[in-house]
Amino acid sequence: MSESPSGPEVPDGSEVTVWRAAPPTRAAAVAGMAVIAVLVYIVATRYGVTAAIAILFGLGIIFFLWWGVLRPRLTAGPYGAEAALGRTPVTVAWKDIRRAEAGPTGLKITAVGGTEILSSWPQRDRGAKLTDLTEADRVAAYLVQRAEWARRPKGPRPQFVPAPPPARGRGPVR
Repeated sequence: MSESPSGPEVPDGSEVTVWRAAPPTRAAAVAGMAVIAVLVYIVATRYGVTAAIAILFGLGIIFFLWWGVLRPRLTAGPYGAEAALGRTPVTVAWKDIRRAEAGPTGLKITAVGGTEILSSWPQRDRGAKLTDLTEADRVAAYLVQRAEWARRPKGPRPQFVPAPPPARGRGPVR
């Protein structure tokens, strides 16, 4: 058994995959939290208790940036998928997952009995056409394949393959 980054022990040789907000989005949220924290500090040291409402407002914005951008995640581990979105993270065993759909607001996982579990990340790119295969579509397909494998193991366990990085440059040289 080995220790995973999220804490619980997982069997050796198994992988834990975590999907969160894109790095630029996370960086913007952290930068915004830092700027607001500095502003709250300046207001608190200048005006003290008389600026309590402004201080609480700034702290509330910091909390909502953390709660809405930095905290949500979808984790696929050896025992199932865990979505941290609301107050309590929801874990669904692989055998219980029936469908997964990618949308512009996140991933919707349908479990046994019609229970729906929502995850903010990964999200389908807003500019993508319906026919485009996005990272969120790849994750949804992986979750369904992994769940089917857990119900009837045939062959090797499915592995998540991320999309290749986009090509940079100006196109072919003529």
